[in-house]
Amino acid sequence: GEGYGLEDLQAVLSGKKAHIPRKKTVTQAEPPKVNLLVDIQAKLQAGKGAGYARWAKVFNLKQMAQTMNYLSENNLLEYAVLEEKAAAATAHHNELSAQIKAAEKRIPILPLCGGGGWQKNLPPPKALFAGVVTVLRPLHQ
Repeated sequence: GEGYGLEDLQAVLSGKKAHIPRKKTVTQAEPPKVNLLVDIQAKLQAGKGAGYARWAKVFNLKQMAQTMNYLSENNLLEYAVLEEKAAAATAHHNELSAQIKAAEKRIPILPLCGGGGWQKNLPPPKALFAGVVTVLRPLHQ
């Protein structure tokens, strides 16, 4: 390339010329997208046959038809409306998730065995299961 010829390299090595490295071009990878369609070309290159290509075309058409039906039935054909509803659903999900986490923190954690770890307001494990034992004992005799 330009600036990397024999004379240019000798001039840089001898100190007569300053070396200016090439700027690297950084290409940003596209974020992964959710894709419910089958990439027919990639599958054909992977060795799938004509029957698979026919099936994939029909499958892709059905997926697109289902998507369009859903969008039209729910009045989501305009992108702004779709975006607004998606934001509302995300906010509702986050709110419910926070409520569940708060409720889980309020649930007391009780050990399943041993009397030392039981909370003071509960009877020991033997007393809790005494009624179960008396009911089950006649069944086993």
